[in-house]
Amino acid sequence: MNGQPVLIRDGVSRYGPRGGGWAVELGGEYTAYVSTLMEGQTTERYLSLLLHECFHCFQKDYRQRADGAGGELPEYDPNYSAMIGLESHTLKAALDEPNDEKVWELAGMFTAVRHERRKDMPENSIILEGEQEYDEGTATYSQARMYQLMAENGGITPVYPGKDPHYQGFSDAREEYERMISRIILPTSVHITFFHSMYNHGMAQCLLLDRVRPGWKEQMREKGMTQFALLELALIEKGFLLLEDEEKGLLTRAKRRFDYDRLLAGQTEIIHERLDLIRGYIDAPGRRYRIYHDRIRTGFKWKPFGPVYHVPESLEKALLEKRKKQGHHEETLQSHRTVWAGGIRRFEKEGLLFESTDTPVIFGREFLEWIDPVPAPDRSYMKIESESREAETYIGVRIETTGFTLEIDKARIERVADVVNIYPLPE
Repeated sequence: MNGQPVLIRDGVSRYGPRGGGWAVELGGEYTAYVSTLMEGQTTERYLSLLLHECFHCFQKDYRQRADGAGGELPEYDPNYSAMIGLESHTLKAALDEPNDEKVWELAGMFTAVRHERRKDMPENSIILEGEQEYDEGTATYSQARMYQLMAENGGITPVYPGKDPHYQGFSDAREEYERMISRIILPTSVHITFFHSMYNHGMAQCLLLDRVRPGWKEQMREKGMTQFALLELALIEKGFLLLEDEEKGLLTRAKRRFDYDRLLAGQTEIIHERLDLIRGYIDAPGRRYRIYHDRIRTGFKWKPFGPVYHVPESLEKALLEKRKKQGHHEETLQSHRTVWAGGIRRFEKEGLLFESTDTPVIFGREFLEWIDPVPAPDRSYMKIESESREAETYIGVRIETTGFTLEIDKARIERVADVVNIYPLPE
């Protein structure tokens, strides 16, 4: 691992979502980043988060990724979301079930639901799901398994009792494990996406494999292997041949037992509202500021705040067509953009520093964008200070708007209609 996470309490977290963490790969080396301990967060939970992020640094040497992962998951399809919700219920029921034979039936039920959900998905999207569940599911499993083992062993006696009042030697490990299991099922008021599944279903399948297929971790080393593929193998070896008629029966029982119709109705309403909300962000009138951070070929550090919304390609295409009709023919289709409704407090690359408050920001691979809904009619909407300037190229520039401040070592600023393009330049 490149870099050492440091345990800091009552400090200020410069980067990262509140209470969160992530691992970054640069040049073949992985670095784990974890935000500082937050008020009310136990040391045990913080150590659990450290374990999750450091596990990502270990993953790259454990198993090779599958070839062909790609595409966009249909997260704004109500049936897709409802079926993920149905998977959640079957997995949670299987983990809660004390009867071994019933566990096998519930595992078969989960498999039938997933086969139905994926039947019309392209192969590259199925591979993508498997890779995401491997990445985040196994890391989340490491947390759950730690709590499970701690609960079985009665925790750990603190080496220095009383030194950290927030550390209780994992005496609440059982409660923490049950908390993680309870998160497998989302509240009915929440939009269900594969983002939830890759963490929680990925974890749940690992825990289920512990029970039905001991030794699965060694088999996981095979390139592109997934938890779901190993679960399918376990079922086949048990005698569940997963024939079409049998799967239809399991699917019907799952839908009836866990009220699929209610799940579908709820997700349909939520998704329609969510699409309207995202459309309001990306299609808002006003002056657009675009900071082309992709021009700087280094990693970045940031402190984004949610809620976060993925912008579906269908909305991107509709927005592109609309703006072209308005005369913006220079624009191209963007993809994989997200809306950070709580803003990006800090975004930093080499020679670039973006700082904001709670201004909603649209983040993409090429540029991050803020839309000023009520820009001043003259150039007072943007204050520019610089060490020197030649035409539209600025050296040592500081830009200030009502939504953000930006410092760049060298940049070109172009104004085209209602768009301000800011291009960082090499020294």
